[in-house]
Amino acid sequence: DDLDLLRRTLHVERTATEVSGHLAYGPPKTAAGRRTITIPDVLINFIAAHLANYPSDTPFVFTSATGKPIRWTGLRRRAWKRGVVESVGTPCTPKDLRHTHAALSIAEDVHPKVLQARMGHSSIAITMDTYGGLFSGFDEGIATALDEAFSQPRVSEMRQIRDSKVIDLPGQ
Repeated sequence: DDLDLLRRTLHVERTATEVSGHLAYGPPKTAAGRRTITIPDVLINFIAAHLANYPSDTPFVFTSATGKPIRWTGLRRRAWKRGVVESVGTPCTPKDLRHTHAALSIAEDVHPKVLQARMGHSSIAITMDTYGGLFSGFDEGIATALDEAFSQPRVSEMRQIRDSKVIDLPGQ
């Protein structure tokens, strides 16, 4: 029920954690972790093809051969290490995929507040502390915006406002 291929959405409502060899299900760590994200078409097509080839009666999209949830320990041993070596190279962890997603989003000029919601962070501070270094050109963008805001035509317009508190500075 958390995956809606037609609407291209995934509802993050719960997490699974392996504890003493058993999966424990619960809510995300924070309220912000409960969210709905839009899935890109490239993944929708991949997931739809997977479900067509491997239908499941379980609530999981990806399952083991016996229809049980895939556990990280088994996935890492059977497929992850080989797949990483053949694609991006080691080291690469699932957390690296999350960071890559954030970096690609930043490269596409996704607003930090939108990224915060998508990543499920409880505050913008967490997002910026984690990924802030990837946002380039912020300072340059501020300088450009200030140049535009204080361009001569705009300053002239402000001077024409009656009873304006704008004070002409010497040499300006």
